[in-house]
Amino acid sequence: MRRDHKRALKAARADLERLQRAPSYVAAVLDTAERFFAHHLDRPLRGLERRDVVSYLAARVEAGCGASMPARELSMLRTFFKALLRQDLARLDPTIGLSAKRPGSKPPVYLSEDVVEALLAAALKEEPGRRPRGEPFLLRDRVCLELIYGVGLRDAEVRAARTVDLDLEDGSILVRAVKRGRWRRAPLPPRSIGALERYLQDARPLLLGQRADPGFLLLSRWGKGLSQSATYRLVQRVARIVGTQAHPHAFRRAVASHLVQAGVAVPAVQALLGHQDLATTARYIHVSRDDLHQAVSTLEAAQPNGECPPSVRTGL
Repeated sequence: MRRDHKRALKAARADLERLQRAPSYVAAVLDTAERFFAHHLDRPLRGLERRDVVSYLAARVEAGCGASMPARELSMLRTFFKALLRQDLARLDPTIGLSAKRPGSKPPVYLSEDVVEALLAAALKEEPGRRPRGEPFLLRDRVCLELIYGVGLRDAEVRAARTVDLDLEDGSILVRAVKRGRWRRAPLPPRSIGALERYLQDARPLLLGQRADPGFLLLSRWGKGLSQSATYRLVQRVARIVGTQAHPHAFRRAVASHLVQAGVAVPAVQALLGHQDLATTARYIHVSRDDLHQAVSTLEAAQPNGECPPSVRTGL
């Protein structure tokens, strides 16, 4: 292996560990980078280009790797070269502009405000044809959805929340770090506060029973914290009642879109969701056809002669 390749691997490891990335993730990134360098033994680090990434991925496909491999390894290489750019070891990121969609990938699920309201209401209802769950579980489910949508928390952040993180007088919750080591305090909407107060008073003590309190805000039927599959099943239950499709992350995307549509600045939405990169928040925002028409109409009205410049006409 070339000396500059070895230096790059060492620097990338140090950079990713500094960012507190999971050891398994760091190992996966470096394994991919080693295979990439092995495919380009004669190429200096600063001479690598986009075509080199394409040829590597093509060779992996020809070698009979899985169908999802190109997307996964492209993601690993993108992380690797971003680390090198931060260390000033790479001239450019050769993965920019490349895309390798996973087979059968679907567009993100978008939940309108009406659908979200129906899902929140369904959380307090029993599912027809199924064994009744009981009021404590229904109240817990409602709080879970209120935190994901009303506060914009990640599924993992909701499951990590503890009762001591709540400040109902101040109307806020401390959001524990589950991604990239960042903590933040998020405001609680009045409706969420009401749901939390009812859950803490009427439901959580019954779910806990005589067991030792683990401290988690949302408890399972065994008095422990919720698992990832539990929150997924929770959302699937209310989605079946409403007759739609949804998953926990769809609520988080929905709150981003709804806030922007209501006129909230994107940087404020970024802070609420806990995103480091504004571009990540932008990908969450759903732009409807009506939004595009409104944007063009606003621009046209701002023109002195009432005509939209040719450079921005959309043809809608």
